[in-house]
Amino acid sequence: MMSFRVVCVKQGKKYTDLQVERLYTGVRAWVPNVEEFICITDDPDTQMIADIKTHTLPDHPGLKGWWAKLYQFALQPKRTLYFDIDVQIRHTFAPYMTNGLYAPKDPLADYQPEKAVTYINSSVMLYDLDFSDIYEHYMSNWQTWQSRYRGDQEYLWGEHQQRIDYIGDYTESFKWGWGLKHGFARKPVVLYHGEDVKKYV
Repeated sequence: MMSFRVVCVKQGKKYTDLQVERLYTGVRAWVPNVEEFICITDDPDTQMIADIKTHTLPDHPGLKGWWAKLYQFALQPKRTLYFDIDVQIRHTFAPYMTNGLYAPKDPLADYQPEKAVTYINSSVMLYDLDFSDIYEHYMSNWQTWQSRYRGDQEYLWGEHQQRIDYIGDYTESFKWGWGLKHGFARKPVVLYHGEDVKKYV
């Protein structure tokens, strides 16, 4: 069975160390064969538990907000599972991949089909091999990419879609899917689109 490094990014003040630890707990409960859990952060005073390794996010204007998650591709290459901090893992999640970069199609594709969405949702990503050139490509002209795209996931799809495959049927949008209508989710990984789960419960 494949083993993984798990990565998340905490930039700015939107999320707390406690919320990172909540994600870590979900990963440890439901994701098999996790070798290490890394939080990329710009907070020098972070007080997360010792089992969570921290990696310093460079202080650069191109690495603020959701764009900061592109820095993960600058880490030493390794088979990686990326989760946004607001993601909830509620059941066994044992993804399979061959060499490449994987992410779910943005949920708007299913719940607002008239928009004809094809781009990905970057709340969850799986990848192997070396994708540092994606980070370098972004940083080399980051102001142009930020003006052209509304966020990291549209940049990834717009500039690198030939290297991206859609992930398996593991994820669900709480906002757009079953959860908000019925009070619970059905898929192993639940996406909250930048809102904490407590907003909905």
